[in-house]
Amino acid sequence: MNTEIRRTDLRNLSEKELAEINSVLHQSEEATIFHTIEWNQLLIDYYGLQHTVFIAFVEDEPVGYYVYYDFEDKTYRSPAVHLQSTYGGPVVVNGNTNAVVELLRACERVHPTAYFQIWSAPNVNPAQFSICGYDVQNLSTPVIQLNCSESELWSGVHRKKRTSINKAKRLGAVVEEAGINNLETYHKMVSDTLAKDEVSSLPIDYLRRILECLVPLGLARFFLVRYQDKVISGAIVLYYKKNVYGWDMGWRREYSNLSPNDLLNWEVAREASRIGYEKFDLLRFEPDRLPGIAKWKERFGVEIIPCYYFRKATLALRLTRTVKIMVTDPQRALKKIVSVFRKTTDNE
Repeated sequence: MNTEIRRTDLRNLSEKELAEINSVLHQSEEATIFHTIEWNQLLIDYYGLQHTVFIAFVEDEPVGYYVYYDFEDKTYRSPAVHLQSTYGGPVVVNGNTNAVVELLRACERVHPTAYFQIWSAPNVNPAQFSICGYDVQNLSTPVIQLNCSESELWSGVHRKKRTSINKAKRLGAVVEEAGINNLETYHKMVSDTLAKDEVSSLPIDYLRRILECLVPLGLARFFLVRYQDKVISGAIVLYYKKNVYGWDMGWRREYSNLSPNDLLNWEVAREASRIGYEKFDLLRFEPDRLPGIAKWKERFGVEIIPCYYFRKATLALRLTRTVKIMVTDPQRALKKIVSVFRKTTDNE
């Protein structure tokens, strides 16, 4: 059966298109909070991001959906990773491999001279991307399995983590759900935490919009840890389908001896398990670059789930770059031309 691709715009969706995309998201096993219309509309509205959206149809039934963003130098990314969007790429119904291929090919028809980057959701099949000439890099994400009893969940936590959680409780640290009126305190804490690593926090107005838009829909919750009337840790946690996402977190380093993040993560996991969520995704990390964070996440008894980074420079882009090199280095350009056509032949 033929797959038809239609283009639309998340800023001007008709009621029919809204229903079609939500139908795909509801049925797709790859769909995450970062694929949702609500999440991407927040990004587009706040940051003014240029984007492209495709919906795939088979016999007029929606079977796939893909949103990606325009950046400089003919680069197109899914998701907007620099804005703490972790997962992107096409999502399809019932693992429809043909829909994935057609969505990727549609991108190249619209942007023939382009460099595409995709950070996939967990458990995506990389084969369809290889078919379309994408390079594949293996990544992973740590996931706590929540579909178990509280005692089983607790026994999966590393012994040292259990000790630190019990210590935080014994000394009087308490996890509470917070409102937007606490956002300024939280944002300053996160900014101070990240500043020591020379990393910028997301704008407070953007976080406010996330809470205003997603909390009423049940897609986000805001937690703080208090100790002796002081906020010493906090997190914005995202929820979608049966999954929980540990999205944004900060703490006061001077209270690290209390391990408030351990307590917070445990309480979020414990409650999510109790009310029926199945997975707590602590989100993709790079163990070689952030070994401390990797170790912290792994000690919650996580399962390491594969995900992928896909990238592709189209033939037109590679030839364009080669022509520019020819002006300054003809010999290097000749080698690149041979490499381009050899790779193109291998992918056919």
